[in-house]
Amino acid sequence: AEAIGLKDGPKGALVADVIDNSPAQKSGLQPYDVLLEFNGRAIKTMRDLPIIVAESKIDTPLDVKILREGAEMNTQVTLEAAKIPVVIKEPPVAMDGDDEQELMHDDTHVEPHQLPEQHNVATGHYIKQMQMALSTISRPLSQKYNLIENMNGIVVTHVDDFSNAAEKGMQPGDVITEIDREKVISIDQVDAALVLANTKRRTSLLLLVDRGGEEVFVALKLNNGASLKRE
Repeated sequence: AEAIGLKDGPKGALVADVIDNSPAQKSGLQPYDVLLEFNGRAIKTMRDLPIIVAESKIDTPLDVKILREGAEMNTQVTLEAAKIPVVIKEPPVAMDGDDEQELMHDDTHVEPHQLPEQHNVATGHYIKQMQMALSTISRPLSQKYNLIENMNGIVVTHVDDFSNAAEKGMQPGDVITEIDREKVISIDQVDAALVLANTKRRTSLLLLVDRGGEEVFVALKLNNGASLKRE
């Protein structure tokens, strides 16, 4: 929730993709928008949206309230058929309040040139802050995890037991395609995202993960107690 600007915990429906030439695209909706209200009705979870859309009139401008980059906005969508014109996901679950409070008041100073601690583990780099091992995509890894041809991103090769990553369902073979809305294809880009998060005292990262061809959002809580140097 923190990663997408929701201050009061998870709610709404997160837009994962906008279908070309759909009413959503015509109305200006974008990936990572969070739909908060549709036709005057609050969206508490993504399961509310199909019901609300199905009960709404077509060919009529409908008011929609969204959250984009932390700011609430209003737009209108004209449905052309009784279906959802976007690919939606549940907003990532918020982290525990006590943990967030403790981490947000960490006084550790992070220099911009410092890099997250990591070391080689099996077929990847183990990154302590994420409690996962990651690797660039290679032919052997593509074959091992049966990845989609020409997949771009960083593949997960190991997840620590009992870590936040494990709790959020991360598993070997997942491919991280974006971190905080930025595409990633190299470990250096993961490093840069972690350094930026630490300089801003962020406690989590928003990951866009491809899992067997299905995209899911994961709000990954950082292990901010880990040191920030590369081994």
